[in-house]
Amino acid sequence: MYEDPNVAQYVLNNLDSIAQGKTESFVAFYPRFEKQLADMGGATWHTPVQINYLRKAFNDEMKDLLRATKY
Repeated sequence: MYEDPNVAQYVLNNLDSIAQGKTESFVAFYPRFEKQLADMGGATWHTPVQINYLRKAFNDEMKDLLRATKY
């Protein structure tokens, strides 16, 4: 995907460290997440991998809401 392997690693590090701000709404956060995912070529990744990165990036309030959700 990238000619320079350092660029690919930099983009992956950004995706790995992206986080929803403490008071940031999901609506504001999600476009930032999608851009990082797209920059890394994540659109071709399996859905569970994409979801894993997204869930890891949620703020504590969002994580609490998801824990309270019955599936």
